Amino acid sequence: MGLISDMLPSLGIKCDRRSYEVLLKAQVAARDFYEIEALVEDMAANKIDLSARAAFFCLKGALQVQEFGQALKYFRILKGFWEAQKASESLVPQATMLSLVELACQKKQLAQLLCMFQGLPIPEKVHDAMLEACVESHDIEMAKSIECIARAQRETLSDSTYSLLIKAMARRPASASAIIEEVLKREGSAVSPILAMAIVEFCTGTSNMAIAVRLLQKMKPHQVNVITAFIWFFIGIESYQKACDVYENYMEPVCSHAAGIQSMDANLQQSIIDSAVLCGRTPLAERLVAAPRYESMACLSLIACAGEAVWSCISLVERWNAVISYWVVLVM
Repeated sequence: MGLISDMLPSLGIKCDRRSYEVLLKAQVAARDFYEIEALVEDMAANKIDLSARAAFFCLKGALQVQEFGQALKYFRILKGFWEAQKASESLVPQATMLSLVELACQKKQLAQLLCMFQGLPIPEKVHDAMLEACVESHDIEMAKSIECIARAQRETLSDSTYSLLIKAMARRPASASAIIEEVLKREGSAVSPILAMAIVEFCTGTSNMAIAVRLLQKMKPHQVNVITAFIWFFIGIESYQKACDVYENYMEPVCSHAAGIQSMDANLQQSIIDSAVLCGRTPLAERLVAAPRYESMACLSLIACAGEAVWSCISLVERWNAVISYWVVLVM
């Protein structure tokens, strides 16, 4: 291609805009940003303006070599073309926008890129990628700016976006609670596992039982990981009666009793037994103790986990008395 390009002047032929587009595309394939810049300079010398297609190839080349300044420059040129055409479709492919966001995060220039995104149609996954960066950096103000852009483009946010907003604003409980309230007031009971887990995680960090109970009542979970998160939450705040309720009402119906017990995390199973013992749910404790894995080691397992954090607010003497009292009943 280089030889052909060099031969054109001797034939009285000059490269036009389309010729440069082909050459730029070839250099992107070769991952040679030095040659891309040389071609851009040659276009300027020949008074040929960059087309949208040429600017896109330059953007891809800049992303390949991690040149954020150059990438932003060509993205700005593309935005100009998009605004002039008053187009409704996406400015660049989603994969390219994700690469641009990733590079901006690496260079700590996400705020600058966010300003460039104003007024553009941004794919949902790009919003989520930026919010993930906010979660990692604990940048609440940036997350709120991204939320504004997302809400300006779509009537309802996706569950993945909601979950990331809640995580990003975890250090500002009032803001996170407002988002959760919006979720809880939605019509229907559909709440994705990823969103449910984010809300339960928030409730765990703030010991907010009211929100956890409302979410439980709204979605009536059937996913094992979500049910498990609810059980751990209630055990963590020492609401043992509620933890047992969640197990009996949601965990047991998901699968057969034996299969449910065998697939359950050992620590969780032990903690449910402990909870049942402490709140007087003897039948539940008996069912779990009767499982094959607990036939010979039930008492030792209970004593071994007696020092876990879920018992932290109960004195050692009270704990021991409660365990002995109920286990005497079970064993006899």
